[in-house]
Amino acid sequence: MRDPREDPELLALVHRYVLPGRRYLKLGGPLLRMEEGEYGRFLRALREDAGAVTAEEIGVLLEGGWRERRTAA
Repeated sequence: MRDPREDPELLALVHRYVLPGRRYLKLGGPLLRMEEGEYGRFLRALREDAGAVTAEEIGVLLEGGWRERRTAA
């Protein structure tokens, strides 16, 4: 498992995909309880990032901790 505190590549990806809005906490059940406006904004941001992330970046995120893996999945 890679540690973002010791891996600059993973840390950059964490800042780009995992931490904005604490995204990793909103995936799953909390997503279903969002208000309509928040839900729409969250999904737009998620869709944009899904279109921008590369397969290699997903691979790096999957080598991280639970937050990184959850977001990558």
